[in-house]
Amino acid sequence: MAEVLAAFAIVSLLCAVFASSVHIYEPDPDHLFPSDYLLTQSEAMANAQSTPLQSRVADLPAIRFSEKGNVSKAMTLRFGTDDHDIIVELGPGKLVFR
Repeated sequence: MAEVLAAFAIVSLLCAVFASSVHIYEPDPDHLFPSDYLLTQSEAMANAQSTPLQSRVADLPAIRFSEKGNVSKAMTLRFGTDDHDIIVELGPGKLVFR
């Protein structure tokens, strides 16, 4: 019984030490946008109705999906100061990452 209590104490201590050093990852906007985009596009097709983009990224231009999932306009998006562009193609709304 004492061995079980000692093992439990050691495991609890290790959990407390490692839990305090865990870093919570904050995703960048360019990582959040594609999943929000595809989710909203899928919802527009599933519900067969025109749907505006609902994203966790602030300051996005207005993007709307038709009931068939087609995007309202083509555009190039740049997030932050890095040189990564996300191109939204007209029609089916394919995303191209550069």
